[in-house]
Amino acid sequence: MKGVGRVFFWPQAGKRLEKIAFQPLENHRENVETLLQLWTREGEFAVDEATHQRLLGAAEHHDWGKPQTFRIVPPEGNGGWSYSFAGHRFRLPEGLNDPYARAIERGHHDYSTPEVVQAAYQLMAQERQGLDPDTVRRRFASDLYTYQMCDQIEAELSSRIWAGEARETPFLAFEVSPRGVQSQKLPFPYGTEPLEFQLDPFPFANPPVLTFRFQVHELPKEWQWDGSLAEAERARERARTLEGLALNEAQEVVVTVRLVPIALEVRADEAAIAEDCEAMYRSATGFKPNALQREVWNRLNGSDDALLLMAPTGSGKTEAATLPLLARNRRVVLVLPAKALLEDHRVRFESILSNLSRVSRRTYRLIVDTGDRMEYGLFSDGQSKTSPKRHLYRGDLILTTLDKLLYRYFGYDPERKSYTYPLRLGQPSTAFVFDEAHTYEGTAFTNFSRLLEALYLRSHPLVVMTATLPKDHQESLGKGFSLLDFTEAQQAKALEEEMGRGPYAGQRKLIFLEEEAPTEVFEVHKAARRRTLLRELNTVWTGSERVILSLDRVKDAAEVYRELKQARLSNLSPLAAPTREALCHANLFLYHGRLDPEWRRWIYARVRELDKEERPYVLVSTSAIEVGVDLNATHLITEICAPEALVQRAGRVNRRGTVAGAEVRVVGSSIPEYLNPFGEDGESLGRYTELLRELGALGPEEARRLIAVYPRPILQDPRAEVAFRLLSRYVYDYRLEYKPLHELGFIATRSWEPTLTVVVREDEEDPWEVEVPVGRLSYGSKQADYGSKQADPASRPEEAKNWRLEVYRVHRDADKSLEGRWERLTSWGDLYRGRYRLVFQGDWARTYQRDEGLVELPRIFRRERWSSDPPLRVRLRTWLYEEEGTEGAFYYSEENLGRGKGKRQGRPIVLCYLADTALEDS
Repeated sequence: MKGVGRVFFWPQAGKRLEKIAFQPLENHRENVETLLQLWTREGEFAVDEATHQRLLGAAEHHDWGKPQTFRIVPPEGNGGWSYSFAGHRFRLPEGLNDPYARAIERGHHDYSTPEVVQAAYQLMAQERQGLDPDTVRRRFASDLYTYQMCDQIEAELSSRIWAGEARETPFLAFEVSPRGVQSQKLPFPYGTEPLEFQLDPFPFANPPVLTFRFQVHELPKEWQWDGSLAEAERARERARTLEGLALNEAQEVVVTVRLVPIALEVRADEAAIAEDCEAMYRSATGFKPNALQREVWNRLNGSDDALLLMAPTGSGKTEAATLPLLARNRRVVLVLPAKALLEDHRVRFESILSNLSRVSRRTYRLIVDTGDRMEYGLFSDGQSKTSPKRHLYRGDLILTTLDKLLYRYFGYDPERKSYTYPLRLGQPSTAFVFDEAHTYEGTAFTNFSRLLEALYLRSHPLVVMTATLPKDHQESLGKGFSLLDFTEAQQAKALEEEMGRGPYAGQRKLIFLEEEAPTEVFEVHKAARRRTLLRELNTVWTGSERVILSLDRVKDAAEVYRELKQARLSNLSPLAAPTREALCHANLFLYHGRLDPEWRRWIYARVRELDKEERPYVLVSTSAIEVGVDLNATHLITEICAPEALVQRAGRVNRRGTVAGAEVRVVGSSIPEYLNPFGEDGESLGRYTELLRELGALGPEEARRLIAVYPRPILQDPRAEVAFRLLSRYVYDYRLEYKPLHELGFIATRSWEPTLTVVVREDEEDPWEVEVPVGRLSYGSKQADYGSKQADPASRPEEAKNWRLEVYRVHRDADKSLEGRWERLTSWGDLYRGRYRLVFQGDWARTYQRDEGLVELPRIFRRERWSSDPPLRVRLRTWLYEEEGTEGAFYYSEENLGRGKGKRQGRPIVLCYLADTALEDS
């Protein structure tokens, strides 16, 4: 097998070229085959005797197509020299007859979900070739990954021999590090004597010995690139010359490499703390574990691999669940219900992993993965750095949301390595911790419960954490979960005392401010309630309090925020400007879900800073403040809300037991229909308000009584349940008939209503973007009074010119590679089959206040029902108008502009989606 396996340039970057080295293809193939022969038959990365010989058969023909596709690529733009074997994986020798081996060799450069599923499905259909479908289902994805790992390990070793470094490769599951001192001479910084490299983890029964051969050519000085046009014109000719050198004789450099595991003494400290709960906590956090944390440590190191942990807010649940798993070298996926909670956890775990890396002398990886954020941090010897590479869940701790985890679980990602997510999430070493489990309802709870069931059946370690999960919901998790409950009053009090909480732990005065019967005009009623909330703030505010004002609607919260900016209360400083610098001098803030994510993180960080220093602030918020926000406010003034929501909001008051005279003030006697869990059950609502009048305090026992007033039913979404089952069959059972569902690229994680990205500022460094449910941008065709600016700005053409609708389309460029870009929306579409956005421009972009966020949304669509539609189908219609004599265009929610002879008709644009199903009480 003659040809080139790899090419190395020196210098590695830039257009100047002094040396070029070729690794013969046969040498590369022999090394890959050696690694495969010695690969372990035990543990997480084990190969299986049923398919091992087929893997070796593929390795005998590894990269057979490279000689026919090899070319040198000259520098372009600011780049340097490179090389390509594009398309070689599709060239297979006639002698490779085994279908399993052919699928492995062909697939080893494309580990995408569609490719893996397609290849496995085709193999399962070939029983006549001696392939057992169950073996294919069980082994193919893992075998293909092992095959690629051997290729990647060999590639990293050759790069380190040549240049002393290799690029961070998230796809690679192993750490490669040299044993010995690196010299300053380049290339070959370790010299050419036999070398030892440590590999961790070590997937071999015996240490492999590999031989690397480099054919090195010195290039004449005239090859030094001067950047001129004439030089560029000669580049292609020189590339052909370099290609010819690959077959010529040259100086041969031979380096022998022995792979060994990490020395045991290096891991001695790590092993010691892994066995000792107190040592682990002191190393990771600097604190002793409390009773809750000690009990969870014992449970997870014993026989409990499925644990339901109930404990008060602020009791250390997160560390309790994650540290025992990290100590056992698990990959921990910490799942949160909302993106807003990730920042707190990120800061906390950056410190923990940095501390652990100092003790264990290994690299820890922290991943933050949400819809709008992807961070990959590496921690080694107490130092941290951020990697620009995609993470592919190569991490020790992964912080994500349920929404994003579902997409990863089903292998969604635009890259060719997308099946890495299902593979790593399915490995036995991966553990899952679900926090704030009580927040999931309806469609979200269906997905949560089905995912838990799937993970439990695969024997993954599971921890579900909550402070207020109703008993019925606890039982719905299944009999396999053992309960550890620290919310009982006596246990909670003992835990607070052990944690050194202040003398006022659990003490909050409850004041219920009833209102007269609401007026028939809803907005008048809401305005009266806003005035009451402001009056109560004036009652408690002396200039030293930390107050949370909680309202139901963004619109009301923004109105209260504006009034407070004008009120000039003592020691209350509004923002001088909506900038990060101005935040440092302010203590009045607005916080809700329609702020752009970066601004919301800055707001929360500033409030946390003031809270920690016990300095005054007023935080005007919506329900976004209910879950997981670590604040120790002195007062909560809130609109009346559901019992569970009230308990969660109250958890931000006197959280550390240091506040004397902490208060929760509840305003109102009625809950809006769209938020009312009691529905038409006036009796339960009556019991709730009666209890609010009676209690006078809101500690752990009072919280239990409030939640018991209305046991929240378990509502399941049957359509979401079916979709979860069918996607699972496609991704994990290779059932190709469900591919069309996967190709939609949409999972109803919380609702079947898709979101549309509203863009206020297009800036790669600091974009102002907010995800908005598309229904919020529409109005019903039978609704009246949509002529006002706030209700329906799109009803006037001059305002419709302040935004544009776009869809992301993928095209093939001249080289037939895929390229995507945003384009003006000009046709009908399915909202599940693409990405859509609304971009503000003109007056709307100029007048947008970043500190207020998207308070009012333009109603650019009209909701319609057609007689031919299925019962649950929703159509959104708008009209595209192009300006005469210009390149401008705008979208208007009415069909005609003007009246009579001068009216213009627009081009109709219709987008479709499915309405939410009726939830079923299970």
